[in-house]
Amino acid sequence: MNLRNTLTLSRGLCGASLLAATLLAAAPARAALYLEWGLDSYEHTVTQSQNILLTARLSNPVYSTEALLGNNILGAFMGPPVDLPYSFSFADILGQFADVVLNPGQSMNFLLGTYSPLGGSAPIDEYFGDGFTIAALNAAGQEVSWTPDRTLRITVLPDENGGGTVPAPASLALLAAGGFGLWMRRRVS
Repeated sequence: MNLRNTLTLSRGLCGASLLAATLLAAAPARAALYLEWGLDSYEHTVTQSQNILLTARLSNPVYSTEALLGNNILGAFMGPPVDLPYSFSFADILGQFADVVLNPGQSMNFLLGTYSPLGGSAPIDEYFGDGFTIAALNAAGQEVSWTPDRTLRITVLPDENGGGTVPAPASLALLAAGGFGLWMRRRVS
Protein backbone atom coordinates (compact mmCIF):
# COMPACT_ATOMS: atom_id res chain seq x y z
CA MET A 1 0.00 0.00 0.00
CA ASN A 2 1.41 3.38 -0.91
CA LEU A 3 1.03 6.72 0.86
CA ARG A 4 -1.87 7.86 -1.34
CA ASN A 5 -3.93 4.71 -0.58
CA THR A 6 -3.21 5.08 3.16
CA LEU A 7 -4.47 8.67 3.18
CA THR A 8 -7.64 7.70 1.29
CA LEU A 9 -8.29 4.83 3.72
CA SER A 10 -7.75 7.14 6.70
CA ARG A 11 -10.16 9.71 5.31
CA GLY A 12 -12.73 6.99 4.73
CA LEU A 13 -12.44 5.74 8.34
CA CYS A 14 -12.65 9.27 9.71
CA GLY A 15 -15.72 9.95 7.60
CA ALA A 16 -17.39 6.73 8.78
CA SER A 17 -16.61 7.58 12.42
CA LEU A 18 -17.95 11.08 11.99
CA LEU A 19 -21.14 9.76 10.37
CA ALA A 20 -21.66 7.22 13.19
CA ALA A 21 -21.10 9.88 15.85
CA THR A 22 -23.59 12.20 14.12
CA LEU A 23 -26.23 9.47 13.91
CA LEU A 24 -25.78 8.57 17.58
CA ALA A 25 -26.00 12.20 18.65
CA ALA A 26 -29.17 12.67 16.59
CA ALA A 27 -30.88 9.63 18.16
CA PRO A 28 -33.55 10.66 20.65
CA ALA A 29 -32.38 10.51 24.27
CA ARG A 30 -34.18 7.94 26.40
CA ALA A 31 -35.68 9.06 29.66
CA ALA A 32 -34.06 7.46 32.66
CA LEU A 33 -35.22 7.46 36.25
CA TYR A 34 -32.79 6.82 39.06
CA LEU A 35 -33.68 6.83 42.71
CA GLU A 36 -31.51 6.81 45.78
CA TRP A 37 -32.41 6.69 49.43
CA GLY A 38 -30.79 6.13 52.76
CA LEU A 39 -31.51 6.20 56.47
CA ASP A 40 -30.81 9.43 58.31
CA SER A 41 -28.81 7.38 60.81
CA TYR A 42 -27.44 3.88 60.51
CA GLU A 43 -26.33 3.78 64.16
CA HIS A 44 -28.83 3.76 67.02
CA THR A 45 -28.04 3.54 70.74
CA VAL A 46 -31.19 2.77 72.72
CA THR A 47 -32.32 1.36 76.04
CA GLN A 48 -33.86 -2.10 76.31
CA SER A 49 -37.48 -0.94 76.09
CA GLN A 50 -37.03 1.90 73.61
CA ASN A 51 -38.57 1.82 70.10
CA ILE A 52 -36.41 2.86 67.15
CA LEU A 53 -37.87 5.17 64.49
CA LEU A 54 -36.12 4.80 61.13
CA THR A 55 -36.29 8.08 59.24
CA ALA A 56 -34.85 8.37 55.75
CA ARG A 57 -34.39 10.57 52.70
CA LEU A 58 -35.49 9.69 49.14
CA SER A 59 -33.70 11.44 46.27
CA ASN A 60 -34.14 11.73 42.54
CA PRO A 61 -30.49 12.31 41.57
CA VAL A 62 -29.53 15.19 39.34
CA TYR A 63 -28.51 12.77 36.56
CA SER A 64 -32.09 11.43 36.24
CA THR A 65 -33.87 12.65 33.15
CA GLU A 66 -37.44 12.21 34.42
CA ALA A 67 -39.41 13.10 37.53
CA LEU A 68 -40.00 10.56 40.28
CA LEU A 69 -43.77 10.43 40.78
CA GLY A 70 -44.91 9.50 44.27
CA ASN A 71 -47.89 7.61 42.87
CA ASN A 72 -45.40 5.34 41.07
CA ILE A 73 -43.71 4.25 44.32
CA LEU A 74 -44.34 0.52 44.65
CA GLY A 75 -43.31 0.38 48.29
CA ALA A 76 -40.50 -0.50 50.64
CA PHE A 77 -39.37 -4.06 51.12
CA MET A 78 -37.23 -5.85 53.68
CA GLY A 79 -34.63 -8.40 52.59
CA PRO A 80 -34.04 -11.76 54.21
CA PRO A 81 -34.92 -11.86 57.93
CA VAL A 82 -32.17 -10.76 60.27
CA ASP A 83 -31.99 -12.21 63.78
CA LEU A 84 -32.97 -9.08 65.73
CA PRO A 85 -34.92 -9.06 69.01
CA TYR A 86 -37.29 -6.53 67.40
CA SER A 87 -40.41 -6.57 65.30
CA PHE A 88 -40.50 -4.11 62.40
CA SER A 89 -43.57 -2.17 61.27
CA PHE A 90 -43.40 -0.24 58.02
CA ALA A 91 -44.86 3.26 58.08
CA ASP A 92 -47.47 4.22 55.47
CA ILE A 93 -44.90 4.62 52.69
CA LEU A 94 -47.45 4.97 49.89
CA GLY A 95 -49.44 7.57 51.84
CA GLN A 96 -46.30 9.64 52.49
CA PHE A 97 -45.44 9.74 48.78
CA ALA A 98 -48.95 10.20 47.34
CA ASP A 99 -49.05 13.15 44.93
CA VAL A 100 -45.32 13.90 45.46
CA VAL A 101 -43.28 14.87 42.39
CA LEU A 102 -39.50 14.83 42.78
CA ASN A 103 -37.74 16.41 39.83
CA PRO A 104 -34.09 15.55 39.18
CA GLY A 105 -31.99 16.96 42.01
CA GLN A 106 -34.87 17.02 44.53
CA SER A 107 -35.35 14.88 47.63
CA MET A 108 -37.71 14.45 50.59
CA ASN A 109 -37.59 13.06 54.12
CA PHE A 110 -39.91 10.25 55.21
CA LEU A 111 -40.54 7.72 57.97
CA LEU A 112 -39.57 4.19 56.90
CA GLY A 113 -40.87 2.41 59.99
CA THR A 114 -40.42 1.44 63.62
CA TYR A 115 -38.48 -1.31 65.38
CA SER A 116 -40.18 -2.39 68.64
CA PRO A 117 -38.44 -4.70 71.14
CA LEU A 118 -39.98 -8.18 71.22
CA GLY A 119 -41.75 -8.73 74.53
CA GLY A 120 -41.18 -5.07 75.42
CA SER A 121 -37.46 -5.45 76.18
CA ALA A 122 -34.43 -6.27 74.01
CA PRO A 123 -31.41 -8.02 75.52
CA ILE A 124 -28.38 -5.80 76.13
CA ASP A 125 -26.12 -6.34 73.12
CA GLU A 126 -25.14 -4.96 69.74
CA TYR A 127 -27.19 -5.94 66.68
CA PHE A 128 -26.72 -5.50 62.93
CA GLY A 129 -29.24 -5.58 60.10
CA ASP A 130 -29.77 -4.43 56.52
CA GLY A 131 -31.68 -5.17 53.37
CA PHE A 132 -34.33 -2.45 52.93
CA THR A 133 -35.27 -1.65 49.32
CA ILE A 134 -37.54 1.01 47.84
CA ALA A 135 -38.96 0.47 44.35
CA ALA A 136 -40.81 2.68 41.88
CA LEU A 137 -41.96 2.61 38.27
CA ASN A 138 -40.38 4.86 35.66
CA ALA A 139 -42.34 6.55 32.85
CA ALA A 140 -42.02 3.40 30.70
CA GLY A 141 -43.53 1.25 33.49
CA GLN A 142 -40.26 -0.48 34.35
CA GLU A 143 -39.28 -1.10 37.97
CA VAL A 144 -36.43 0.96 39.38
CA SER A 145 -35.15 0.16 42.86
CA TRP A 146 -32.37 1.05 45.27
CA THR A 147 -30.93 -0.81 48.26
CA PRO A 148 -28.40 1.22 50.28
CA ASP A 149 -25.06 -0.51 50.76
CA ARG A 150 -24.98 0.23 54.49
CA THR A 151 -25.52 -1.79 57.65
CA LEU A 152 -27.88 -0.79 60.44
CA ARG A 153 -26.26 -0.99 63.90
CA ILE A 154 -28.34 -1.07 67.09
CA THR A 155 -26.62 -0.85 70.48
CA VAL A 156 -28.92 -1.78 73.38
CA LEU A 157 -28.06 -0.39 76.82
CA PRO A 158 -29.79 -1.21 80.13
CA ASP A 159 -32.95 0.68 81.01
CA GLU A 160 -32.24 3.49 83.50
CA ASN A 161 -33.76 1.71 86.53
CA GLY A 162 -32.78 -1.81 85.49
CA GLY A 163 -29.87 -3.99 86.52
CA GLY A 164 -30.20 -3.58 90.33
CA THR A 165 -28.80 -0.07 90.53
CA VAL A 166 -29.71 2.02 93.57
CA PRO A 167 -31.87 4.98 92.57
CA ALA A 168 -30.43 8.40 93.41
CA PRO A 169 -33.08 9.32 96.08
CA ALA A 170 -32.26 6.17 98.10
CA SER A 171 -28.55 6.96 97.93
CA LEU A 172 -29.22 10.46 99.20
CA ALA A 173 -31.36 9.11 102.07
CA LEU A 174 -28.60 6.62 102.99
CA LEU A 175 -26.01 9.41 103.05
CA ALA A 176 -28.28 11.61 105.21
CA ALA A 177 -28.87 8.76 107.67
CA GLY A 178 -25.11 8.17 107.96
CA GLY A 179 -24.49 11.86 108.56
CA PHE A 180 -27.21 11.96 111.21
CA GLY A 181 -25.68 8.91 112.93
CA LEU A 182 -22.24 10.54 113.02
CA TRP A 183 -23.74 13.75 114.42
CA MET A 184 -25.61 11.84 117.13
CA ARG A 185 -22.49 9.86 118.08
CA ARG A 186 -20.46 13.04 118.42
CA ARG A 187 -23.14 14.72 120.46
CA VAL A 188 -23.29 11.80 122.95
CA SER A 189 -19.54 11.78 123.44
